[in-house]
Amino acid sequence: MSWPGAGGADYLYSLVNGVRSIAAAGLMLDLVRETALRRRLIETALRIDQLAQSEAPIAHVLADCMAEILAVTGRPPPAAGTA
Repeated sequence: MSWPGAGGADYLYSLVNGVRSIAAAGLMLDLVRETALRRRLIETALRIDQLAQSEAPIAHVLADCMAEILAVTGRPPPAAGTA
């Protein structure tokens, strides 16, 4: 597994080596994953903002926004009425 958005393998290796226990290493990895996800969400939000301000037909804007969100989550959208 590759985590280039989290600083790369060397950075993650230095983080893990600086941790005192295996349990703490797991917590650190969770923090790194969460931070990387937050960064991707910010980037996606900026792209969605640009899409929303475009002159494109709203149906295209909505479809493109949904595609941006799905690219971050990697999951299909919830069924209508269950969100």
